[in-house]
Amino acid sequence: MTSAPVSNVPLTAVPEVLCGFLRAQRVGVVGPVPVDDVTSLVTTDDDYALLNTYVLYEPDGPVGDVTPDRAALLRADLDPSRTEMVVPDRLAPAVPRLNRAVQGLVRRVVALSELLDGFLRPTAVCDDLTTGGSRTDLLKDDDFIRQHASLDRKRVDAIDHLFNGWAKGNTPRLCIVLAPAGHGKSKVTHVLAKKIAAAYQQADEANRMPVPILIPFGQYRRSTSFAGLILEALDRFGNNRLTIDAFQYLVSLRRVLFILDGYDEMVEANPENAQENITAFVQGAGPESRILLTSRSTFYRTNSDVVGQVGDPLLDETDVQVIDLLPFDRVQAKEYLRKRIGEGPDRSNVLTRAQTILDNDRNLEVLGSPIFLAEFVNMVANEKWSIPDIQRRGSLQFLVERTFQRERERQFHEYTDGQQRRFLEGIAFDLLTSGSTGYLREDIELFVAEAVDDELALTNWEALAGHHFLLPDDRGGTTLISIRHQVWRDYFQGSALAVRVNERNETAWDAITNRDLPEGVLRSAAGLIDEEIRIWLLVEATESGDKLVRNLLRMWLLRREPDSGQVAPVPDDLRGLLAGRDLSGLTFTGVSFAGTDLSESNLTGCYLKDCDLTGARFAGAVLDRTTLQDCVVPPGIADAAVASVIIDESQFFGPQLRDRFPPEVTRAASDHATDFTGWVRDVVKARLGKFVKSRMGENNVAVDEAISWTAFMGGTDPQHKDFVVRRLYRALRAEGLVYEGKMNRSGRPTVCLTMDPDARADVVTFVRTDVAGPAVHAVIDRLVGNR
Repeated sequence: MTSAPVSNVPLTAVPEVLCGFLRAQRVGVVGPVPVDDVTSLVTTDDDYALLNTYVLYEPDGPVGDVTPDRAALLRADLDPSRTEMVVPDRLAPAVPRLNRAVQGLVRRVVALSELLDGFLRPTAVCDDLTTGGSRTDLLKDDDFIRQHASLDRKRVDAIDHLFNGWAKGNTPRLCIVLAPAGHGKSKVTHVLAKKIAAAYQQADEANRMPVPILIPFGQYRRSTSFAGLILEALDRFGNNRLTIDAFQYLVSLRRVLFILDGYDEMVEANPENAQENITAFVQGAGPESRILLTSRSTFYRTNSDVVGQVGDPLLDETDVQVIDLLPFDRVQAKEYLRKRIGEGPDRSNVLTRAQTILDNDRNLEVLGSPIFLAEFVNMVANEKWSIPDIQRRGSLQFLVERTFQRERERQFHEYTDGQQRRFLEGIAFDLLTSGSTGYLREDIELFVAEAVDDELALTNWEALAGHHFLLPDDRGGTTLISIRHQVWRDYFQGSALAVRVNERNETAWDAITNRDLPEGVLRSAAGLIDEEIRIWLLVEATESGDKLVRNLLRMWLLRREPDSGQVAPVPDDLRGLLAGRDLSGLTFTGVSFAGTDLSESNLTGCYLKDCDLTGARFAGAVLDRTTLQDCVVPPGIADAAVASVIIDESQFFGPQLRDRFPPEVTRAASDHATDFTGWVRDVVKARLGKFVKSRMGENNVAVDEAISWTAFMGGTDPQHKDFVVRRLYRALRAEGLVYEGKMNRSGRPTVCLTMDPDARADVVTFVRTDVAGPAVHAVIDRLVGNR
């Protein structure tokens, strides 16, 4: 089931919608008061807007035939300077004629959607996107190459799919765009936002898309509320007139599209805060919101991952779509080169040579990334270089070394490649270990001094402060200097980490043993750590915490290149380290765990694809939101402590997995069903018990008619949480035992118990005596698959 298509506000809802919006604005409302059969008045005390009266005109006739009754409006004694006439969107084409018909009686005639959108400042929002605003480079589309995306194993045009599918409401409301750093996520989302803004500006009032709100999500490294994010976004365009309640009301009418860019940067800065922020945003935006989020597959891989991590009872797997943005293929990369370099006679040789490099970049491992391709173009457009030299060094190393040479010529300094690298690694490593977001210009001299052992050279330190790989960053209100792009930050952080680990540096040791390092950092470091040091790390890992094991395992996963169609066995020196370890959230593709001891390990949120688990031991291993796709799965997996697991699209909860993989001792199928049914009964009873409160006396109980979501979930066993959110709550809703009350500001609904007295009596009896009546039986039957 996908979300319903975006549509204009229905004709019959004009009074209800307008009054609902005004009350959300905390404006006193009187009315609607009838003027005639098709006209009514709503008065307000909105002195701020200098508007007291809305005339709601809702005729049923054809657009070309409707005309307001001037005499009736004259009798209403309106103040034209403080009155507006609001009409349904279907009458938008008639607005010019209606304005003439009521001239002198009202200030203007406006379609309902146009009136509501006006509070979002759509002109300023859309102008900022279409003219570039403060994000000119990302919004430029003259060199934009349309990228492909993978969706359900099919290749689609990313922009076409997002514009005609997600933005127009024809696909699930929450869309996750996945790609590694530097593969064009930000460019695609910015160009998409620009395209939506242009479409909004060009459409007539009756057919406008929702207003696109582009939020640089990666800039928010601390816990940030939904209200705080929205108010800051709207305040960019002047004094904001919307209350957060009114804004959420407009979102519920589907007048807003949220485009959140840079979630992966937020995650790598602080995973806990990032998850809290996205959960708060999805819940705060509400069940009618449409949200596009960019991330890396490290954090999300499937729609079940998204639902599990967000934990919103109103977010179903069918509300989520995950698409993978693909790197450039050779045709796209060559087209990008043609656009950037040009095709004139003086450019043809450069273009030919650059395209030759593409043909020699094995599998486009470097130049398939738009960020690296852009760096490549900047370098080759005006330089001479040797194709054999590039082939010998590798494309990435060539880019770095030529950039160092170009900096010596551009900045008129003589800092060597090694000095420039140590300088950049010093900054990158401090960013990695200190949590800083950037540095004042005068701080840069300290990094130069650490990298350059030459007092004479230090006098020219400011030449390095303007290095190509650095960029001023004024996100915090003060201009700070940081690494130019996340890709380069990861690259230099990884090389800096490897250098320092090889030296057994204490700070580097602390970093690799006490935190999950970013994927790009580990990828860069993996090939630079000496073999002797790697062996030392493996020895230390036997006595260390889980983080070192996780980082060593991830480095191996990032470095290996398994043959197509074959699985790669976990190396023996890593295999013996996995039992009892926290491996949560890791992705394994084409890996053989045959015979591996995974007992007592935490596999929460793990994604395994094309893996061989033959003979692996799972006793006590935690499977919670764990996904196994096209894997060889042994019966021993039923020995795990199962909360929820997906195996080839089938989801299992608790003891349900034993039905798929029964133990070797003979047991009747009915016993398995009973096990799961009993488990379901216990979980249902615990949640319904939140509504029933015992009082003094043998038969004296009180029933809460409504409780908060927090109270409803209170005390839930961690192994039951996913089942409660994904299945139990929805079953209670489907059978009419509970419904949502008013949404609070955090986006959490109030959970209300049915008003039906018989169903309520069933709940009380079941909680107190364990005897399930018809209403409770219906819920249990739905959950165990009998309905």
